[in-house]
Amino acid sequence: MALLARAGMTPSLPFHLLKRNAKARPADWALLAAGIPLAPLAVALEIAAAAARRGGTVAAVAARP
Repeated sequence: MALLARAGMTPSLPFHLLKRNAKARPADWALLAAGIPLAPLAVALEIAAAAARRGGTVAAVAARP
């Protein structure tokens, strides 16, 4: 997400979209769609970093409708 924010996406946009307290611009949607194929690579890198005890944090938020 940091890379997408540097590319011009509104910071923390996916989190704010889940909370429904932000509106996305067309450019935000385009950057978000471009970042989706990178998600498996990001998860794999985080798992490898955690195995080396140098990992970051991956957070998942879910709510019942």
